[in-house]
Amino acid sequence: MAAAKDIIRYLRECYRENGSRGGLWNVFADSVSHRVFLKDSDFLATRPEAGDSHYLREAASETAAKQADLYQKEKDLIYASLFVLGWAERTGDRPEPICAPLFWYPATLHPEGLKQGTALRIDPDRRQLNVAVLEALGGDDFARRLESRIEPSLITEGCVGDQRRLESRIEPSLITEGCVG
Repeated sequence: MAAAKDIIRYLRECYRENGSRGGLWNVFADSVSHRVFLKDSDFLATRPEAGDSHYLREAASETAAKQADLYQKEKDLIYASLFVLGWAERTGDRPEPICAPLFWYPATLHPEGLKQGTALRIDPDRRQLNVAVLEALGGDDFARRLESRIEPSLITEGCVGDQRRLESRIEPSLITEGCVG
């Protein structure tokens, strides 16, 4: 007979697996316990040569660190990039509002050596595609084509416009320059 600890671990892993397949549909949903919006361009995702960290001031970093620590087993700390805003069908019944990233990266917070804040770090090589959103925008075939055309080192503000022209199935109002940075 399995120990209670093993059963709980198994159920937690099942929950995490199910959650990762569902994707992030709305950053303003109740399931998102804390969010910080960064200003200016998305240099973490668009300019790998700029490094893999972004400084967060103490006010934002303190709350984010507490939330990340409190929910470390149930939720993931992520850095989201290239948002889709508008309406899309998720279940096939009717369109729903969407405010979701096309990409996200596992993130970590590192306060060491910083007096009034913390460093938000990502691993650019661990970028994940928000498959649930892509499928809602155009199905599995669309998601595979988009994923195959985007290389981690090629994500720039210019490539977004090129991708828009390549994939005419995306409604232009869903992806705007304002979403990029």
